[in-house]
Amino acid sequence: MENEELRLRILDLLDTLQQASSELYGLASSGREQQVHELAYDMKEALHVILANSLELEKSDSRIKLSPAVESIEESLLRVLLFFNEGKLQRFQDKIEFELIPLLQEALGQFYIWGYKVNQENGFQEYLLKDRAQFFKNDYIEHAVETGKYKYEIAFIVLAYNKLEYTKLCVESLLKNIPSDCRYELILINHGSNDGTKDFFESINPTKLLDIKTNGGGMDASARIIESKFVMQISNDVVITPGAIENMIACIKSDSNIAWVVPTTPNVSNLQTIEAEYNTMEQMLEFGRNNNQKNPYLWEQRTRLCNPISLYRSEVFLSSKGPGILGYLHTEKEQSFTDDRISLLLRRKGYKMMLVKDAYCHHFGSITLKNEIQQKNEQLFYMEGRKEFYKAFQIDPWGTGFCYDVELCNQVVANEVNHVDILGINCGIGSNSLKLKEQLKEYCHNKDVTLYNVTDEERFLLDLKGISDIAFVINKVAELDDLLCEKKFHYIIWEDPFLNENMFATLYKKIIKSLSPGGQVFIKTNVQNKKWLDKNKSNITIMLGKSWNVLKR
Repeated sequence: MENEELRLRILDLLDTLQQASSELYGLASSGREQQVHELAYDMKEALHVILANSLELEKSDSRIKLSPAVESIEESLLRVLLFFNEGKLQRFQDKIEFELIPLLQEALGQFYIWGYKVNQENGFQEYLLKDRAQFFKNDYIEHAVETGKYKYEIAFIVLAYNKLEYTKLCVESLLKNIPSDCRYELILINHGSNDGTKDFFESINPTKLLDIKTNGGGMDASARIIESKFVMQISNDVVITPGAIENMIACIKSDSNIAWVVPTTPNVSNLQTIEAEYNTMEQMLEFGRNNNQKNPYLWEQRTRLCNPISLYRSEVFLSSKGPGILGYLHTEKEQSFTDDRISLLLRRKGYKMMLVKDAYCHHFGSITLKNEIQQKNEQLFYMEGRKEFYKAFQIDPWGTGFCYDVELCNQVVANEVNHVDILGINCGIGSNSLKLKEQLKEYCHNKDVTLYNVTDEERFLLDLKGISDIAFVINKVAELDDLLCEKKFHYIIWEDPFLNENMFATLYKKIIKSLSPGGQVFIKTNVQNKKWLDKNKSNITIMLGKSWNVLKR
C-alpha cells in the first residue's frame, strides 16, 4: 500500500484526538484551566498535521475526503474553548460530547475505510464483515436497547445546507406540529452553510446543534448522538402539516415489525404522492389538515421508500440488533441508491416499510441536493450506480417490481370482504403483487389476505420473503402443479417470463384453472406471451395501460 505508514499515523492521531477530547472534558470539570488550554493547543497542532497530510493523499485518491472533516473538527474545538473561556461549563461539555467527539469518530471511521482499508486486498469485504460495527455505532442506543430505557421518545433532526428561507419554513412548521405529549430531542445540523443558518439554528436553542464548518465535513456524525427510540429525519425543503407527525408515530407504533415510515409528499419519486391542489401556503396547510385524519387503512406497505422526511426505529437503524445499516457500504466507488440499499437491507430481514397516506407534508423538491447532482453527469452517475448495486446485491434497483406500475394506482380489485389469496408470478421484488394486497386493505378494509409470491430466479427470494406471507422458488412445472392443485386464488399477477422453456399457453391453462370463480389474472405483455395474447384478444377482459392484460375465469 502506498504511504501506508502515513495513513497509519493519521489513524493513530485521530484516535488519540478522541481520547484527548474526553480528557479535555475531565480537566474542565475539575477546574484545571491551564491544562485545558495546553491540551487544546496540542490538539490543534495534531489537526494541522492531519490536514497537511490528508490534502496530499487527496490529490491521488478522490475517495479520501478528510480535509473538510478536519476543518470542521478544528472549528468545533475553537467553539469548545470559547464556551470554556466564557465559563459556560454545560455548553462546553455538551459541545464535546455531542459535536467534537462524534465528528472525530466519523472522521476516523471514514478515513479507515477510504484512506486505509480499501487499499488492502479484500479490505473492503473485511471492513463490512469485521470492522463496520466497531467504527460505526451509537453507544446511547446500544445501552437503551439493552436496558429498554430511552432518554427520549423521538428525535427530530433537520439537516440544512444554505437555503435559509426554506429552512425557516421547515423548522417553524415542525415546532408548531410536534405533539404536546411527545418527549423529544431536537437536533439541528448546519452542514457548512454560509447564509445565516448557523445563527438561526442557535436562536432556536435546540437540544443539540451539530455545526459543521465545511460541507462534507461529517454530516453522518449526527447518527452517533441520537438518544431516542424513534427518529424523524427531515430535509430542510419540507413543510410539516397538522396531524402528520401523530399519524406517522401511530403507524410505526402499530407493529413492532415496522421499521421505517414516510408521509406522502409532492416532488418525490416512487409514486409516494397523492393528488393535491393548492396555490398558497395557507391552502397547503388546510389540505394537509383535512387529509391527515387518522385512518390505518391508508397505511400502505411498500417494497422500498424514498425519504425527504422519514420516521424510523433507532433499534433497527442504529443498533447492532438491526440489519447493519449504520456504516454499511455496498461499493468501493461513489455511493448512490442509498434509499434502495436501506430498503433492501430491511426487506431481506423481514422489516416492513410503510407509506402513511393519512400524513401529508409539502416537499419543495431536492432544494438541498439538486445543485450537487446537476454538477455531475446525472445519467452517468445513475448508470454507474445501477451497475454497482447489481454487483453487490444481484438485483437492479430499477428492475422488475422496484415500484408498482402506474396502471395500478386506481382500484383494480373487486369489493372483497372474505378471505382472499393472491399469487404473484415472477414479480421481481414484488411491488405489483403487494399493491393488490394493499388495495384490498385500503378500498375494501379487508386485511384477511394471504400473499403468495413465486419466482424462478433465486436472487429475488429473500426480497419476496420480506414482503410476502409465503414465497418460494419454482424451477419445474411439476412444482407449479403442486402449488396450483392446493389453492384457489382470487388474483394472480404474472409479470416477467416464467419457466421460459415452456410454452406460455401450457402454463396459462394451468394457472387459469387455479382461479376462484370470478377471479382475475393480470398478465404483463412480454416476449414469452405476446404472440399468444395477440391471438387471444377475445379472452382479455380489459387492458390496463398498454402492457397489462386482465383476464377472468
